[in-house]
Amino acid sequence: SSELISIIKKMVSLTPTIFDEIEKVILEIIKDGKIDSKDIPQLILLIQQIYQFVYSLKDIKMDTKKRSELTGNILKYIIHLLILERKIIIDDDKQMEFITNCDMLIELCVGLMSFPKVIKSKKCLSFFK
Repeated sequence: SSELISIIKKMVSLTPTIFDEIEKVILEIIKDGKIDSKDIPQLILLIQQIYQFVYSLKDIKMDTKKRSELTGNILKYIIHLLILERKIIIDDDKQMEFITNCDMLIELCVGLMSFPKVIKSKKCLSFFK
């Protein structure tokens, strides 16, 4: 989307090395050709770092859900780009499965960031009202 492109341009202009840093972390996570349980903490830290950057963009009004979605879309875009550029080497017959699983994992992690806003807890003693 145009919004995603705009934010990626801001990321590059404000922090020119950010994509190199993100690429290093992603390549470290995927160096064995898969994402398994030992990689999850690094992935979550990467999502947190991207989210913090998106959050720091004060000139763009976004709610928590929008920031979370944008964070996930940025990370998915970068991973897809790295696969297309062959910086992440995945066998051609396994690429779609890898991308699908990676996207799903990112969406689940990002979904946890907006999860507290979705749940509305009942007050403990609401029956006394």
